[in-house]
Amino acid sequence: MKTGIGIRASFHPSVRFKLIPLEFLDVLRIVFEEYLKQNCIVVITGASYETYEDGGYHDQGYAWDFRTKSLPNPLLAIGAIYYRLRKLSKHYRVLYHDTGNGLHLHIEYRIDGTPCPEGY
Repeated sequence: MKTGIGIRASFHPSVRFKLIPLEFLDVLRIVFEEYLKQNCIVVITGASYETYEDGGYHDQGYAWDFRTKSLPNPLLAIGAIYYRLRKLSKHYRVLYHDTGNGLHLHIEYRIDGTPCPEGY
């Protein structure tokens, strides 16, 4: 892989960052690297500043959403993202679903020391 290449990110207009947790620098790098392998553009559509839902696994500010409309092999990319993040820490959780209008990827991180469930 070439060095010195930055990430050209696209953000949904509603996304506002109060803080980018250090744990999400790895998320950004890994997500963009895996999508780039398939020549795909990914858009950050959410950076959560509240808990995801009752019983959700992440803490405030520790969940991001990514979307794309044209990922040729989504399972290859999602599997690689999941594997690479879980290799770094068991505190990452990767969820995805096809919205019918593209792929929605949701990544959470637990800061309380509780591992997230396995699987994606």
